[in-house]
Amino acid sequence: MNAAAATTVAAGPRPTPHRMGMLFEILDEMGEDPTFTFELTRLGGGAPIAAVDIKHAESDGYGGLTRFLRQQGISFEAPAQRTATAPPSLLSRMSSLYRVVRHRPASSLVLRASGAAWTAGARVTARPHAGRLLSAEASARVFASARAVGASVSSYLLHALTETVVPAIAEPSASVTWGVPVNMRGPVRVVPDEANCSSIMPVDVPRGGSAFAVHQALAAALAADLHWGKWDQLNTAARFGRRALKNKISRYYRTAGAARIGVFSNVGVWKGDTAPDVGVIGFGVPMLPDPIFATMVTWNGKLGLSLRAHPSLTADPAVVARWMDAWLDRIAP
Repeated sequence: MNAAAATTVAAGPRPTPHRMGMLFEILDEMGEDPTFTFELTRLGGGAPIAAVDIKHAESDGYGGLTRFLRQQGISFEAPAQRTATAPPSLLSRMSSLYRVVRHRPASSLVLRASGAAWTAGARVTARPHAGRLLSAEASARVFASARAVGASVSSYLLHALTETVVPAIAEPSASVTWGVPVNMRGPVRVVPDEANCSSIMPVDVPRGGSAFAVHQALAAALAADLHWGKWDQLNTAARFGRRALKNKISRYYRTAGAARIGVFSNVGVWKGDTAPDVGVIGFGVPMLPDPIFATMVTWNGKLGLSLRAHPSLTADPAVVARWMDAWLDRIAP
């Protein structure tokens, strides 16, 4: 290695070995189905042009979509990395870790929907889902509506999801806790680059409020560095080895039930070499503690939205399709 190359390596973030995949390997062994599905699809629906399942043990959503596009031979431009190029101070990270460990949902979660055909501990073999690709024109109207209320697109969509789908799933409460993945790439460099490099931070989202209030809740969680706290919590747990991590996860599963309503993931804004009527839909990984998973991907200006449910919530695709219709009706300008 020459001096210039040595300088470049030293200046970048220290590589982080891929430890998080172990968590999803263990969940698979316990009977969960920790796989993403990515589809290349056309406006108007119909059978996807291409689809692939990618194990969460190997990749997070960002890495999985990257792998999918490369497999399909599609030239693409990925979302920009985070502007922060260095981690917070050690003291700040310790404080964030403490906040994550101590975090409890602001309101208790009582589910009213349940999948009677599934019993705890049974192998997950079905995860009903629904997806929709919006046209560039319809997507632009959603983007404009979000700007008009002073919210990010993520906040706008999460607000609509909370106001339409959550009432069908959970009893009334002042708020509901979502897990929101944050791509840590930029200040973190994971090896390999398509591996898990996302941190799911807890966000207490008010119910019956405004999209701007959801925007504020997301901003507050980020300002508190909850994504760093969760990143350090899981990486620290993984350092103790597979046996210790499996014991910890098993104890948690025996007592947790649904800890959060689910996960809401914005995989980002992507551009690529596809026909004008083609877009991408990603289906996430619902688990017993996070029984619903909502995903948004923007591909060449077109929003791809999806819902996927854990069988502890429902095993009926028609139910999830109704939730998707209600979500779309809410965001339609």
